Amino acid sequence: MRLAPRFRPTAALTRRSMILLGATLALGGCGFEPLYGHHGGANATGEFDADLASVKVGLIPNRMGQQLAISLRDSFNPTGVSVPTRYMLEVGLTTYRNDLGIRADSTAVRSEVIVVASYRLTDVNAKKQVISGSTRAVSAFDILDNAYATTVAQQDAGERALEVIADDLRERVAVYIREQRAAARGA
Repeated sequence: MRLAPRFRPTAALTRRSMILLGATLALGGCGFEPLYGHHGGANATGEFDADLASVKVGLIPNRMGQQLAISLRDSFNPTGVSVPTRYMLEVGLTTYRNDLGIRADSTAVRSEVIVVASYRLTDVNAKKQVISGSTRAVSAFDILDNAYATTVAQQDAGERALEVIADDLRERVAVYIREQRAAARGA
């Protein structure tokens, strides 16, 4: 009876493993913070981020605007700690509906919700605009025979688009604050 040969790592496999281990250790020691890894008022180490919590979100009209404002407030300051306002985020929201799939009898079977948010972040102390721009998200839904089901599907598509908008705005503001913090340390 012959036994299976014992596995012996080759020199190339061992070398690759060592390079991968070295790269992983170097990346961990360089102060790397994942951009999309954590959302909220605490930074990657779990500490409270007062700069991010100091962002006040202005009123955004209509129901979708209210949902966006609540999402942004909760992500900037999830614990609700009272922090003096340093930045003011103003957002304008526009929503469009576009029918895509059209049957031979000219009725739509598929539609999309397009949400466009224009934003402006102002430094309250310096009384100047620091960043501005716009972002957009598209989410699709089926148009069903039941009008209520179609309305619910459209609302769900709008909420999914708002989540994308909220994530994008959150990241843009967080990147700006991180850049300002790094510039202050380097100065």
